[in-house]
Amino acid sequence: MKMEIEKLRADVPVPKMAYEDDAAYDLYAAEDVVFAPGERRQVPTGLKIAIPRGYAGLIRDRSSVAWKQGLTTLAGVIDSGYRGEWLVVLLNTSRETVRVAKHTRVAQFLVLPVAQPEIQVVEKVTESVRGEGGFGSSGQH
Repeated sequence: MKMEIEKLRADVPVPKMAYEDDAAYDLYAAEDVVFAPGERRQVPTGLKIAIPRGYAGLIRDRSSVAWKQGLTTLAGVIDSGYRGEWLVVLLNTSRETVRVAKHTRVAQFLVLPVAQPEIQVVEKVTESVRGEGGFGSSGQH
């Protein structure tokens, strides 16, 4: 399987995996971005990425960015038909101003197969062992 990538700016890094067995590709900031405490911003990647049909891109946190800087990703599902520039939505959860330098790794993305089941409206959904047990229903520890 191949994945096409168009660079919108000559100097932007192409996504890559740091290690052979990694699950996700790193995404880089195409420009400097400053986040005030609690601020949510879009970070441009300078890339258009064509996810293959039958798959989706899922943008997720980089653990070091979330832990050390308090930046977490939001709104990260990229459909295979999307052909615009990839923007990473980040939220500064810290109490400090955070500066992201151009070409810094800000997020990572996985390419996952997508199931598209046919929707069937029923009178009542099929029962399961778990039933309607929600948050905390499987125990405290």
